[in-house]
Amino acid sequence: MLPIRRVVVHPDGAVVHREGFTQVSDGHVELTGLPFLLDPASVRVSAVGVGEVEVELDPSSLLGFERPAALEELEAATLAVRRVEAELAGLRAERAVVAGLVPSFSSEPDGPRPTAGSLAGWARADEVVEEHLAALDAQLLLREEAHRQAVEAQAMAAARADAENAEPLWRRMRPTRRVRARVRSEGTVAVAVSYVVPGASWSPSYGLDADLGLTRGTFSLRALVVQATGEDWTGVTLALSTAPVGRRVDLPALRALRLSRRQERPPVAFRELPVDLDTLFPTLPPPGPSSVALAPAEGSESLFDDADDGASELEAAILMAPAAVQRKSAGGPIATALGAVFGGGGAPAAPRAAPSRARRLPEPVQNDAPDELVVDELDYGAYELAAADRGEGRRGRLVPRSELDRVRERSPAVAARLGEAVDELTRSCERALRPEWPPHHVLAGPIQGNDRQFVVQGAVGVPADGHLHSLSVATWPATLSVSYRTVPRHDPRVYRLVDVRLDGAQGSLLAGPVDVLVGGRLEVTTPWAGSAGRGQLRMGLGAEDRLRVVRNVRYKDESAGLFGGSRRVSTQVEVSVASGMPTPVRMEVLERVPVPADKETLTVEITEASPIAEGWKGEVDGPLLRGVRVQRLEVPPGGEARAVLTSVVTLGAKDELVGGDHRG
Repeated sequence: MLPIRRVVVHPDGAVVHREGFTQVSDGHVELTGLPFLLDPASVRVSAVGVGEVEVELDPSSLLGFERPAALEELEAATLAVRRVEAELAGLRAERAVVAGLVPSFSSEPDGPRPTAGSLAGWARADEVVEEHLAALDAQLLLREEAHRQAVEAQAMAAARADAENAEPLWRRMRPTRRVRARVRSEGTVAVAVSYVVPGASWSPSYGLDADLGLTRGTFSLRALVVQATGEDWTGVTLALSTAPVGRRVDLPALRALRLSRRQERPPVAFRELPVDLDTLFPTLPPPGPSSVALAPAEGSESLFDDADDGASELEAAILMAPAAVQRKSAGGPIATALGAVFGGGGAPAAPRAAPSRARRLPEPVQNDAPDELVVDELDYGAYELAAADRGEGRRGRLVPRSELDRVRERSPAVAARLGEAVDELTRSCERALRPEWPPHHVLAGPIQGNDRQFVVQGAVGVPADGHLHSLSVATWPATLSVSYRTVPRHDPRVYRLVDVRLDGAQGSLLAGPVDVLVGGRLEVTTPWAGSAGRGQLRMGLGAEDRLRVVRNVRYKDESAGLFGGSRRVSTQVEVSVASGMPTPVRMEVLERVPVPADKETLTVEITEASPIAEGWKGEVDGPLLRGVRVQRLEVPPGGEARAVLTSVVTLGAKDELVGGDHRG
């Protein structure tokens, strides 16, 4: 087994890289211990003179699928308890019979009469009964003690069986795959193999550790990684990517243009299925129960009659038709007649994959193979011709023959346990792809359409337990700049904003929660939408209780114009800020003035602004609001500051302002 050197975790899986040295045997190298649910189409092998590569189920991994020892011990302990209970029941019944023996005479007139010998026996009956009862009581004491010990042994065996069953079945009975590659080398060669495996995901989070003055700090990127791929990652180089591992990447295909005489298109080596294919088979009664699908007989104690011969026969049964088994990617498998693979007439044409239009079935056909095991549509050697008893719609067609079917033919007991292990492993992978993230955590994804990859510092380990594991990815020194903002028209509180400039950071940062610590104390955990900039970010730290804001509005309506033919509506907004901060405070006060829709009959002007009111352009990723003005104040330590903004709306004498909060 080659050690795992590097793993790239994606939002929907992982790419595992193994490297090491292995021995060449008969021109092949064999790599074992690979996870069962890997994508065979993604396997890449690098070696000197590497050739054909085959991915198949490892038969040696099924030899441990025998009956668990703890379960065998529990059944033996249960049988011992039942045996002692039966002995106790027999002794108690015998004692009851002996204790009920009393001398009696026959009531029949012609019955036997007592003799001198019988009378002497009656005289000794009590003594004999007492001796026999004493012997039975001694045996009962021994059997009761044996029953107590047997019950204790049964309880201990049950506890061991429960502890063993608490571990996932795919961990106790772990099916694996092996890769066999042909190489043109001898001796020991360096081999590198990579493959894609599902059941892994990650989510980013951040931490800002600032000093009390909010001037310097460190900004760190962390990641929650979860994986249930079937193999533990120990001491590996871990990379985190936002690109999906299952993305489709195709090279552009340019259509060939030929300047020559028109030629007939060659016939394709695929024909449509005949419409009356099912009429070629006789009508058969419903098929009876198949002996292959029966459960193993009770009392079977071993997996194979002979360990060595059984292992070799099982391996031969599995490898008799090796198939590239891969994750199901779309729809069901193709179902095509045997005669549709090769064209008729003259020499047989070379096999060619059918176009997607021709491979589409007229009716949906039930697939007997498990959903997670679907063979490659182009691997015709992995198909078998369905028999006449397979039912209408399947007989006479090529159907996929899964590895589980090949194992079931050799050993139904092993196939049953293999199916349970695969189902449990598949469920674990699905849970790992949809874990219960903590609050504010989101699945890793691109920021503004751009994907990123982060490399975790140092060697890390992530067990395949399906739980969340926190890893430190990177840390950057940060320079902080604090500003304050208030919108008193909607909220009288003042909020802190921190502009962070990262020293040495490159690329964008993803969305995720941020834990802000000031002087070592957690201030707030806030969701963050990420940043596409390079080392520049802004986040809110919540309300500042040491700043108080009071807003007053004065409204005035008067006639205007030479002959009083218009009206002036004046609104003055005064905002007072009181500070309890030990340092000066830079503060932004946001107000909104009316925006005229018809500039011919309605005008809006600002007549007073102290300090100067500038147009607010909004946040980089936020909406642009019309009519917003921002005034910047300098509030002294423990002092007060004031902002005044007066706007005048001029309209006709017969017009009225309808709707909105035109009075501030």
